[in-house]
Order: sequence, then C-alpha cells, then structure tokens
Amino acid sequence: MVPSTSATRPGQKEQKTAMSDDNRILERLRSCQELAKARSVERNKPADDHASGAGPTARGESTTSQDKARQARRQGVTSSKRVSRAARKIFRQEQMGLFTSVPIQPSNEYPTLLARLPLFPPTTTAVQKALLDKDNALPFSTCFGTGRRFGAMLTIQDEDVLQATARLRTHRLQGKGSLLPIKIQQIFERGAEGQYEVHSSTFTLKQLCDELGWTKCGKNYRVALQSLRRLNSVVVELEVAKKERYFGSLATRGAGFKLLDVAWDLYRDEGIVYVQFNPLVVMWLEKEFTYINWNVRRRLRSPTARALHRFLSSQPAVYRKELLAVANAVGIWQEPRRLTSVVVPALEELVAIGWLESYAIEGTGRSTPKVLTTVRLKKAHDA
Repeated sequence: MVPSTSATRPGQKEQKTAMSDDNRILERLRSCQELAKARSVERNKPADDHASGAGPTARGESTTSQDKARQARRQGVTSSKRVSRAARKIFRQEQMGLFTSVPIQPSNEYPTLLARLPLFPPTTTAVQKALLDKDNALPFSTCFGTGRRFGAMLTIQDEDVLQATARLRTHRLQGKGSLLPIKIQQIFERGAEGQYEVHSSTFTLKQLCDELGWTKCGKNYRVALQSLRRLNSVVVELEVAKKERYFGSLATRGAGFKLLDVAWDLYRDEGIVYVQFNPLVVMWLEKEFTYINWNVRRRLRSPTARALHRFLSSQPAVYRKELLAVANAVGIWQEPRRLTSVVVPALEELVAIGWLESYAIEGTGRSTPKVLTTVRLKKAHDA
C-alpha cells in the first residue's frame, strides 16, 4: 500500500513545533524591543514640556484618553505633595518620640567663623587643585583660624547654594544622634544623654532655584543638585584660638566635621531634598552669626565681590586691615603685586550698588605693606 502524500512524515511534527516556538520567541523579542524603544523616547522627552504644561495638544497634535492616562502616571504626584509627605513623615517620627521639633524662621544669619575663612574661594577649581596638599586637602591659614578642607572643590556659587539652603530652614530638631532623620557624626560630645540640636528643611530644587534667583529649568535644577552633593561631601578640619567661643561644649575629638548632610529623591529633572545642618553649625547660626544682606549678594556679579561682601559683613562698619591678610581670609590667592588689580574692581562694584560708602588702599607693598580701609553704609538688613 502506497502511503498518502498528505500523511505526516516522521520528525516533521517535531520540526513544525520547533519552528512555531521560534516564531513566538521572535515575536516576543520584537514586542520587547518596540516597548523599550517607546519607553526610551518617553524618558528622553524634554522636561520643560511637562513643566510648562505643554503637551501634545499644545503642539497641535491629537491626544487620546489613553495618552492622558499614561502622562498622568508618568507625572505622578506634584512636588508640593511630595514635600508634604516628607514633612508628615518627620511629624510621625516626632510623635513616636524619636526627637522633638520646633518651627524656626531663619533670615540672613550666617556663621561668623565661616564668613572669615576661605572655604569658598573666588577662584577656579583648577587653581584650587594646584594648592592641594599630599592628602588632597585644601590647606588655609588666616588670622582667624587654620585648617584644611577635604572633599569636592567649592566655589562662590556653592556658597550661594549654602546660604540659600540656610534660608530655607524650617525646624529645629532635638534628640539622640542615632534617632534623628540623618544620624549625627560621632565626633561630637553633648551631655550624658547624647542630645543634639540640628536644623532641618525639606524643599524642592525649584524652591531652591527660586531662593537663589535662578531661572527655574532642568539645567539649573541639575546645577543646584550638583552643588548640594559637593557640600554634602565636604569635611573641615579647623583650629581656632578662641576654641571655647566657637566650639563651646561641642568637642570634636580632633576630627573634621561636615557643614551639613543632604539626602535627595530625584524624579524627572526636579527632586525633593532633605537638608540637616550639624550641631556645630547650628550653634554658630544661633549664637555666633553674622547678618549677610541676601538681596545685596544676589545683585553682585563678581565672585570676588561676593566673597568680600561676605567677609566685610562680619567686620565693623569701619574696617582697617592689611590687604594681604584680607586676601588670605577671603581666598584671593594671587601674587602680592597683583592683589590691588583683583580687589579694586570688586570694591568698586560694592560701592556702585550702595553697600560700601568708600574704600582706600594705602602703602606701596614694598617699604610699607598695603592696608585696606573700608567704610560700610549702616542700613537695615533686608529679609
């Protein structure tokens, strides 16, 4: 009997099954590739379109209900709701007895000692790198204190971010170092019960840029976050003559200390930031502080002018000091013969905006040292 031509040959069934399995796998791979490509396109869309409310409809394209639903899921909750959630989390921690919280209203306070040290020199990072010691730290020596700064290279722009962050403080927290939202460095000693006081704040990068007077956009959000990261990485070793005045009961066990601790949660180009100032900086902000006119500082364009404004704010209205000593305290590391050409334009800017009444530089720098005299206008400090 001749076999039928339509009958299945041995092994043909298994071959068809394998081919169908291969086709299904290829179909799944194509689907995954298309999905990954679509998600990549969505991620790379400019954030400004979402921030300004400009969606497909604003560009003249049709928008279906499914597109709107997907856009809502991508956007999630608003930044104000995220801040509220973070604040409620701290409130719940307080209700659990982890620490106590008291609202504060900061203004133009800035630690006097920090205003007199070159932690934020008006120079480029390349100049600072050339001055690093064998431990990759930036050493400084002034008539107000000596020490070293470890970590990232800081500039005047980073000090702008630090001052803006200090103005956004909202609460004073008190409790054991291990129970605070960010644990305290164990270099501090504070009483038998280990109680510490810190200042904290939760804000968005948009709020920070608004305080700085920067345009609210994705690029500036990233610049602000990078600055906060640098500030978070910095550790300062410091020796001062008036240790009791500036350190009080806070002993540092000979180690360095951080200015602040930062935690952040990014979503798209913006993000939520939690900042906690350490106990030593808090003591300075409450007891050893200088008023720095924030409105005046924001008007200054030159980094040297902003650095001199910060330093002179911590001095009497009529101030007289050798120019080289002022330059060391501010962080103007130039050759003595070039100091005048660097300082004078900055002083002229301070006079032009009405903050300095006058200034004078006396001496030749050869037989007699150059001496700077400044007269500051006595005006009320702006909020």
